[in-house]
Amino acid sequence: EGSVRKVGNALRITAQLIHAPDDSHLWSEIYDREIKDIFKIQEDIATSVANELKATLGIGKSFKQLGGTDNLKAYELYLIAKGQMWNMTNIPLISTALKSLDAALALDPKFALAWAAKSYIHNNLAAFGPSNSFVIERDEAYIAAVKAIELEPNLADGYVMLGYIKMARGEWIDAGLFFRKALDLKSEPLTATDDLTALHYCSVGYLKKANEVLEEIKRNDPLNETNHAFYMLNIAFLGDTQ
Repeated sequence: EGSVRKVGNALRITAQLIHAPDDSHLWSEIYDREIKDIFKIQEDIATSVANELKATLGIGKSFKQLGGTDNLKAYELYLIAKGQMWNMTNIPLISTALKSLDAALALDPKFALAWAAKSYIHNNLAAFGPSNSFVIERDEAYIAAVKAIELEPNLADGYVMLGYIKMARGEWIDAGLFFRKALDLKSEPLTATDDLTALHYCSVGYLKKANEVLEEIKRNDPLNETNHAFYMLNIAFLGDTQ
């Protein structure tokens, strides 16, 4: 766990490692750096945690995420958008997040993660925005998802978005293929947008498979309210109404 504070170009990151079963403290560190060093800070923190766990994360010269960017301003705009985009029904907020992503992509058009996030927002604008913009938003979501995959063919987020689009169109077989592809490519724990995969499994009647995905998300992202709602609904579908 940890925190990030930013004042101008000054950045303070606190990170600590907790043994979850008994809440005992294993390790902590404070990093005071300039914002220009953000990727180096990520590498330092990951290396410190890996050393503490005596594990190897295979960190090389760069800690850039799959589908990420080396443009610091684009990365900052992406993080701002990520903090705003999860409130699916707050149209002004997710519209603001979309502006941040468009600005990030103007700085780095090859930023695949930003394209996937852009697809997610357009999908939500199609679902919760004005009905007369549905087709335009859904088309934009598709274009952004395809662009994300073109730029990074192993990016799970892009396939999740394509699955979501296919599901909304009622193309259930294609949706299932894209969601399974995303799960196969997923190298990190399931969180946030992965509840779309569970929603698909629930919609086509694979309730136990949906429950497996939702339970993993609940373990990894326990404060995600949307996932809790999907989880309770799926439990009811499985017959447990208590």
